[in-house]
Amino acid sequence: MVRLDIRPNRMIMVDLEGKRFVDESGYRSKIAEAILSLPEQHCWSISDSDTVSSFDVTIQKNLYRNLFAGHIFRADTLEKLAQQIQVPPASLRSSVLSVSQSRHINPPPSGLLPFSSEFIQPLADLL
Repeated sequence: MVRLDIRPNRMIMVDLEGKRFVDESGYRSKIAEAILSLPEQHCWSISDSDTVSSFDVTIQKNLYRNLFAGHIFRADTLEKLAQQIQVPPASLRSSVLSVSQSRHINPPPSGLLPFSSEFIQPLADLL
């Protein structure tokens, strides 16, 4: 099961190669279809700590619980994040920079994420 109700303008979804594969602001059915079209039917959802702070306390509690359980990852640089989730750093950086530019967000300084720190959650097992 996956939550697709976080603010789409503050998240990015990437495949196991670190490449963005779907417009996150699209209909949930289109997002689910795109995930299920991936060979592995598995992807990563990346959101920043400001987005996490905007969630209600119950959701935040569940996110932190999963962070400490090792199901969600957090890093201060794209390179560290890529290492944790085992995706090519260059692909992840390219995807994040592309989204930053298309959303008119200032690109991150070299090595840093576009926001404070990122929370990342694997999205799988939709069926």
